[in-house]
Amino acid sequence: MADKQKIGWIGLGKMGIPMSQNLLKAGYPLTVYNRTKEKTKELAGAGAKVADSIKALAADAEVVISMISDDPVLETVSSGAGGAFEGAKSGAIYRHEHGVSGGFSPCGGGGGQKRNQISAGTGLRFDRFGTGCDPDHFCFRAKGCL
Repeated sequence: MADKQKIGWIGLGKMGIPMSQNLLKAGYPLTVYNRTKEKTKELAGAGAKVADSIKALAADAEVVISMISDDPVLETVSSGAGGAFEGAKSGAIYRHEHGVSGGFSPCGGGGGQKRNQISAGTGLRFDRFGTGCDPDHFCFRAKGCL
């Protein structure tokens, strides 16, 4: 596993759990975080580490993936106090995997302007966003796309 990128996954709902399971099956070192800790148990049993905070998850990951369904929570998770942007190392990749408004997604009308503003100066790189506009969406299959 040492040659695969360390992934941090935030948000373990209906899509986040199976996508995280696929990453584990593909051999990626995975750390997970969810507000409801109960949802982390199955993945922990399958080999995932469970982070105590989003900031700690991001500090240990080369790729941070979030599966958050609305803008206010995404903004808190990514750029809020103790969020992923605070903890992530320079050069890390941040990828959001759910449809949000154009302010966060390059697919929407805002072209990702809000995302670009709040991430300025963090040293993070953004990968393709969202399942709705990415024809090569990687997490469903986890075929070495990272």
